[in-house]
Amino acid sequence: MARFGFFGLSTHDSVYLTAGAREAQTGSKGWGANGPNATIQVHRSDLQVAPEGMNFEVVLENFDTPGPSSATGTYDPQFHDIHYVWNFGDPGKTYDKPEHILPEHRDANIAYGPLATHVYDAPGTYTVTMDIIEPISGKTAQATLDVTVGDPDSQFPGFRTLYVDPDGDFSGAPAGAQLFDDLQAAFKRTGQNTSDLDYFRIMLNRGKVYPNFIGAQMRSHWKNVYWCAGSGDAARPVVQAIEETGTGRLAVFEDRTSKDAPGKMTDINFSGIEFEGVWDTRTEEPVDGLINLIINRPDRCTSLLVHDCVCSGFGTMVADQSIAYTTPVPDDVVTDHVNIISDTTITNWNNFGIYADRASSHGVVGCLIAQDVNALSGGVKGIGHNAHGPIRIQAGKGQVIDACDFFSRSGWFPNTVGMHTPQPGFRWNQVSDPEAKLNMQRTFVESPNQALALTALRSHAPVACNGIVDKCHVIGGYFSPEIANIRFGGMTLRNSIFIQPKIADRTIFGTIKAGTWLRLETYTGTSLDTTPEALAAPIKAYNNTFIDFSDTDETSTSGMLPTVKQTGATPFADVTEENNIRYRPNVGETPHDIDTSILFVPRYTDYRDRFNPVPDKLTEDVAPGQSMSVPYSHFTGGFTRADFTESSTDPRYQPELYVGAHRAPEDFSFSFSDTEITITNTSAVKWAGGSTRVIVPVMNEPYIRPEFGSGQGSILRASLTPSSTAVGAALSGLTAVDDMLGRVRPAYPSIGAYELP
Repeated sequence: MARFGFFGLSTHDSVYLTAGAREAQTGSKGWGANGPNATIQVHRSDLQVAPEGMNFEVVLENFDTPGPSSATGTYDPQFHDIHYVWNFGDPGKTYDKPEHILPEHRDANIAYGPLATHVYDAPGTYTVTMDIIEPISGKTAQATLDVTVGDPDSQFPGFRTLYVDPDGDFSGAPAGAQLFDDLQAAFKRTGQNTSDLDYFRIMLNRGKVYPNFIGAQMRSHWKNVYWCAGSGDAARPVVQAIEETGTGRLAVFEDRTSKDAPGKMTDINFSGIEFEGVWDTRTEEPVDGLINLIINRPDRCTSLLVHDCVCSGFGTMVADQSIAYTTPVPDDVVTDHVNIISDTTITNWNNFGIYADRASSHGVVGCLIAQDVNALSGGVKGIGHNAHGPIRIQAGKGQVIDACDFFSRSGWFPNTVGMHTPQPGFRWNQVSDPEAKLNMQRTFVESPNQALALTALRSHAPVACNGIVDKCHVIGGYFSPEIANIRFGGMTLRNSIFIQPKIADRTIFGTIKAGTWLRLETYTGTSLDTTPEALAAPIKAYNNTFIDFSDTDETSTSGMLPTVKQTGATPFADVTEENNIRYRPNVGETPHDIDTSILFVPRYTDYRDRFNPVPDKLTEDVAPGQSMSVPYSHFTGGFTRADFTESSTDPRYQPELYVGAHRAPEDFSFSFSDTEITITNTSAVKWAGGSTRVIVPVMNEPYIRPEFGSGQGSILRASLTPSSTAVGAALSGLTAVDDMLGRVRPAYPSIGAYELP
C-alpha cells in the first residue's frame, strides 16, 4: 500500500462544521471545489452551563474512502480507516480518577477517533479543533469551531440557588440563595415547579455529610436537576442515601417525567459530590433499602451529566433506562439524548456500575469503574449477591469510552465447575443494534473472564455495526479462554496490548484454558443466525501487541496459540490480522524485544466466595423426591460440618445447585448431618447422572483461592527497545496512522502497538 509521512496538518478547501443548527465554514486553497468536506455534529445539554458535557461526531464528504455499502450493512469504512484527532481548546485539563492508564493518556484536552466527548468545567468560549488524515490518499484537513459554555451563577441567580448545610453554616452561600439545613426539604422544594422557580440549582457545602437522604421519583413538575458542591478546597460533600420503605422507587434519583408533558425534564447534572449507599461487596451483608442511584429515561430527559463524583454502595450507579424493563426504549422516542459520565469513580456496586440502554449519544471518559478488589465473587442475582460487571451498553447510536479504567471480579451464574463466573469488564451492543457505534480509546480493562464482550445476547442475531478499540490495555485472567469475544462484523482493534496473565492453577477448568487472545464467534442453523452483512463486514486486528504468560501445557493448542480464533460453521469472510507482535516468554516465543518493565499490578489476586463447589459430578440419576448425599470430605479444602451454615432468610447462606444448568431454589432442599450434606430433588424433573454439581455456602469467612489470581508481573509496558527487530518492520499490510501514545508513525512504521520515541 502507499505510505505517507505526516509531519503536520493544514486546513484545506471546503471544510464545514455544524454545531446543533448552527453552521460555520472555513477554508483555504487545497483540494479544489470538490475537495474534502467535514461536518462536526455537537450534542449538548439544553441549559448549556458549566460544567457541560458535549459529544462530538464527524460526517465526511469527498474523501476517497467510501461510506457504507449494501453488502456490509451499516459498516462504514470512513469510521474505521480515516484518522481523527480532537483538541478541545481546554489546555491543562487532565483525568486523575483512573489508576491503570498511561500518564500520556491522562490528557483530557485531546481525543482520538470519529466520536469524542469532553466536559468543560468553567464558563467561557472554547475553540474545538479537529485534524483529519486519510491514509489511502494522503489527504489531510483541519477544522475549528467555537463553543460557548454559560455561567451557572447567571443561570441560577439569587433564589434559584438552594444552598444546603446540615449544621446551618450558610457563610458560603451565594447572595440571595434560599437556605436549608435539610437536603430532602430542599430537593422537594425544587420539584414544586411554581411560577417563581422553573430552573434551580442545589449547592452543598463542602466538607459536610448529608445523612438519610431519601431522594424522589422526579415527575413532570421537575424542570431540571442540577446539584453541585460549593466553593472552596474542602472535601466533596457526602450524601448518604437510603430507601424510603414502601415507595416502590427504583433509584434515589428516578426520572418519571412524562415524555408528553409540557414540563418535560431538560437536564440532570451532578458534579463534585460523593454518594454513599448501603451495599458492601466484600461481605454481601443483607441490607434494607438497597436501590440504584440514578435512573433517567432517554425518551424523557434531554441530557444527563455525572461529573467529578464518587459513587459507592448502590445496586446500579447510573442507568439511562429502568433496568426493570425487559425491552429497550424504542428508536422513535430517542432523538438527541446526551448521556455523559466523566471524571468519576464508581465502585462497590451490587448490579452494574453503568447500565446504558438507548441513549443516542453516550460518553464515559476519565472514569474509574472498578469493583472492590476484595469483593466476593457473586451469586444468584436478585437475592443479595454481587451480580454484574462495570459497564453494559445495550445499544445506542454512538458510544465514546475514553481514558477509563474498568475492573470486574464478580458474576451471578455458576460455571460447569461450580464457581461463579466473573462478568466481562466491558459489554457492548447486547441487543445487536446495527446503528451502534463504539469508539473506545486509551482505556484499561481487566476481568478474569472475557475482558471485552463485543457481543449480542443469544436472543438477538449478530449484525454488522461499527466498533473501534484503539490504544487500550486489555487483561484477562483465570477464566479467560479468550480476552476479547467478538460476534459482530465491523470491528477494528489496533494499537492495543492484550495480555493473558500467568495463573498458578488452571487445572480445575479442564479444557477452559488460555486458548486465544481474540475469538470471533458466529452462529448458524437457528432463527438468530449471524446476518450475511455481519459475515461480510471487515474485522481488522493490526499493530497490536499480544502477550501470553501461560506455559505450554496451559494452552489448549499444544504450543501454537492462535492470535485470532474463529468459531462457528460459517466464519467471518473478511478478517485481517497484520503487523502484530506475539510475545510468549514462557514458551520461548519472543521474536521481538520489548520493554519488560512492570507497568501495573493486576487487581485480581484471588477468587473469594461463600460458596464451595463439589469437585466431582453425580454418577447416578436422582428422580423427583429422591436424594443424594455428599460427604464434607468431597469439598475442596477438607471442610467439616463446622464450616457450613444453613439459613432460610439470609441470602448469603442460600445453597445453590447446578444440574446441567442453574436450578431454582424451589427445585431442591438441603439438610446437614455430622458427616455429609443431603440434597433432595423437589422438582418434577429427573436429575441426570454426570450433570450435577453442588454449591454450598461456606460459614462466616469467605473461601479464598489465591491460586486463581493473576500473576503480579503480568502487565508489562511492552514498548519497543531500540534494538528490537519490530522497529520499521511493518513493510506491508495494514498499519495504523499513529501508535499507542498518539505519535504519528513514520513512513516505515513498526510492528506492534508502539513506535520508538
